[in-house]
Amino acid sequence: MWTGRPWNPLLMLEPKYMHHITVMRREFVQRHLEELENKWPNLAEFVLKGLLTQYGLWINSGKIGYKWRICNSDNTTHKSFPITGVYAARWRIIPLLYQAAQKYQAKLSPVEA
Repeated sequence: MWTGRPWNPLLMLEPKYMHHITVMRREFVQRHLEELENKWPNLAEFVLKGLLTQYGLWINSGKIGYKWRICNSDNTTHKSFPITGVYAARWRIIPLLYQAAQKYQAKLSPVEA
């Protein structure tokens, strides 16, 4: 999640949410591969992170280990999801994020919001 901040699944609902390199346990990811492939081909990362809140908190290494890739490609499909798909993905995941936040007593403070 964000460097220096405690784990908070609700940050995934913030417009300024950043994604970093993510390492996930295969045993948890495999349970959701069919759903991701069939229902969320363009939003798989977002949905998967939300689904994984069911298994516990994320661990933040506190290091940023990526660079934005700069390319001259005109392919912007990652930026042009159908709005109905975006809303559907958010509605699939929002309840799980709130359940995880409640379980681990995570809240958004005015500084984070």
